[in-house]
Amino acid sequence: SEAELDALLDQYTLLSAGAFLIQGIYHALLESSAWQATLGKRALGIRVTDENGARIGIVRAFARHFGRLLCQITFMIGYLMILLTARGQGLHDRVAGTLVVRNPR
Repeated sequence: SEAELDALLDQYTLLSAGAFLIQGIYHALLESSAWQATLGKRALGIRVTDENGARIGIVRAFARHFGRLLCQITFMIGYLMILLTARGQGLHDRVAGTLVVRNPR
């Protein structure tokens, strides 16, 4: 019935928002930490910095995560920008003023 479908949609929306928030906490805590990277970024030997190469704070890390919404609502064009910009910044990086860089060897 329509009421059941609405209830299911409400549950899906709540679950999606909760997952996005949990992901945001994960990304913000790790990317603003001394590691400057999530576990996956560490495994790849990359880290997140500000545009001057310094460690980012938690607010900037959250801004970067929420900037991913812009990448998604632009049909992933925000992510495509990584390939098209000189510094390899996606829309979420431009919004937050961040860079993803390789760890020095």
